[in-house]
Formats: sequence, C-alpha cells, structure tokens
Amino acid sequence: MSITFYSNATEFRTYTDESPCLCVQNAESFIAAMSGDLSEPVRADLQANADPTCHICKGTGIEVNELDDRPEINWANDNARAILGALGVAFDECGDLSVADARRALMRARSRGDLSPFTRPEEVVHGRPRANEDGSVELRPVRSWGGALNAAGIRDRVEQFARFVEESATRGATTILWG
Repeated sequence: MSITFYSNATEFRTYTDESPCLCVQNAESFIAAMSGDLSEPVRADLQANADPTCHICKGTGIEVNELDDRPEINWANDNARAILGALGVAFDECGDLSVADARRALMRARSRGDLSPFTRPEEVVHGRPRANEDGSVELRPVRSWGGALNAAGIRDRVEQFARFVEESATRGATTILWG
C-alpha cells in the first residue's frame, strides 16, 4: 500500500498519454508499442488485434489517458507514517494540511535533532522451508522484505516534501492532501 501526497494547485498543464491497451497484449507489435513506438504500422496492428467491445480503448488498441503535471509524491505507508511523524503531524491514511501548516511542520522537522524515533531497521520475514524445481530445499525462503529507513533517509524525504509544498504553493495551492 502507498499514500499519495497531492494539492489543490490551480495552475497546471493537462496532456494526453497514449499506450497500448491490455486487450492487445498478444499482438505482435505490443512490445514495440510498450517501448514507445506508436507509428502507423504499429497502430494498425494493434487495432487489428483489439477487442471491439473493449471499454478502455473502444476497439482501437490504444488507451488514451488525460493527465496533468501537478506535483505529487507517492510513498509507502510506513515511509509516509515516519515522515508525517517527523513533521509532527498525526498519521491518518487520508488527511490534509494548509500550506502554512505544512511549512510550520517542515520547520519542526528540520529543527529536530534526534530523528531516531521515526527510523526503522530492515525487516526480513522468512517462510516455511520449500522444495525448489531443481530438487533442492530452501530452508529459509524470504517471504517479505521491508527496507530500512535511517535518519538520512528521513531528512531526504523531508526535503522532498518541502520541494513538493513549495512547488504546489507556486502553482496556487492552499491545501496539501494525502490519501
């Protein structure tokens, strides 16, 4: 799971992004299209292999998405929890701050001498032993891995959050949101 930080910025550009639709993933030119080649021969092949009832591409083989260039940050839940803690903001999976409150929170985080309450060690969880296809037995297979977050990583993310807040404010934002 992850949490995306975004804003109510009013100044942004919108643009259209095209990519091959998943209904044509068995088309010969799908890999070329995924690599960015949307030339006329590739488009023709995608359309020839498209599902005419596909609700995403409507039978064209090309998915069209309207996007914008508003600033945003996407962090894993644990990282977002740590950074909001360092900022002095209570963690909730959805929330908001005014830009002024976000700037005050950044001052709090930058003035903290000790960030150790927000750090975490690397965590490796092992599963039960399992037999591999080659006949060997893996006694401690890795089931999940969680990366460490040290004080330097927290400081880097606080500065990334500061750049995000300032870019959002420059674009007319009054509120920073997450969810």
